[in-house]
Amino acid sequence: MEAVQTEIRPHSRKVVDGRSRWARRHRTLLSVLTGELAKIRKLGPRDAIVLRNICGLLISAERQEAAMLAGEPFDPEQHVRSINAANRLATALGLRNANTAPQGASLPEILAHGAPRADAS
Repeated sequence: MEAVQTEIRPHSRKVVDGRSRWARRHRTLLSVLTGELAKIRKLGPRDAIVLRNICGLLISAERQEAAMLAGEPFDPEQHVRSINAANRLATALGLRNANTAPQGASLPEILAHGAPRADAS
């Protein structure tokens, strides 16, 4: 009968204490998204859970992209599902789509009248 190893191996410590690359990325995403949502409204416990789910989905998508760029096999369907699910959750929370155009002059207005000057008020 084989003995069960109970000690923490050095490589498993990364998973336990959150120092892995992906754990740090998760913390960064969570901090950014929490800050964005906090600008919109007061956060509740459900928001925290949904934000963590969004971060997990985004990390999954980023890992798929990293595999693709490294020439490793990846599942494009899973990649798309992760991105779509993260977008749906973000929309449900009230976070604006990242593809939303910034406010300001439209391209035809800029072409017709020129770009606004920085010193003009």
